[in-house]
Amino acid sequence: MTQKKIVAVDMDDTLVFLMKAIMEDHNKKHPEVAVTYEQMKAFHYDMLHPDYDCFAFMKEPEVFYNLRLMDDHVLEEMKAIHEEYDLIIVTSAFPEHVVDKWRWLQEYLPFIPHRNFCAFSRKDLIQADILIDDAAHNVEDWVKTSRPTLVPEHPWNLDLGKLEGVTMFKTWQGMKEKLDSILMYR
Repeated sequence: MTQKKIVAVDMDDTLVFLMKAIMEDHNKKHPEVAVTYEQMKAFHYDMLHPDYDCFAFMKEPEVFYNLRLMDDHVLEEMKAIHEEYDLIIVTSAFPEHVVDKWRWLQEYLPFIPHRNFCAFSRKDLIQADILIDDAAHNVEDWVKTSRPTLVPEHPWNLDLGKLEGVTMFKTWQGMKEKLDSILMYR
């Protein structure tokens, strides 16, 4: 029996919208300097009101549990990926976020066992065949290891499409087939 290929998937802004939640909270608290999603740049919060603290927002109860899915295809595609590949969730998280992220996974993707859930920021160190992630720092380090990555398009990461081994995507629809075509020859 051959070993299944390992697919590592990020959560925030890959499966669910974190930056949109931050933007919506900011705009509710500071409508005088409301920002649009197109203006959002990950890790560059200078366009936000100086009194707004996104880290305080992220520490509010159940923020990570209540994040919205990226699109209507996430759940069906993750199920299909799980059936074919060794699917692991690798998400950056402060310790106080781990419980809500795990609760979210158990509600929406209950087939993922606890041993396939990892709160870990150094994704380039993960032993996997492919990474699905939105964050530039994760993707840039990952492709240095000569492994492919799939990247959901966001205003903050469009330049990643220029990197060798990066495939950008707009929707989760057809994700299993994208993985199949990339991993077929690896």
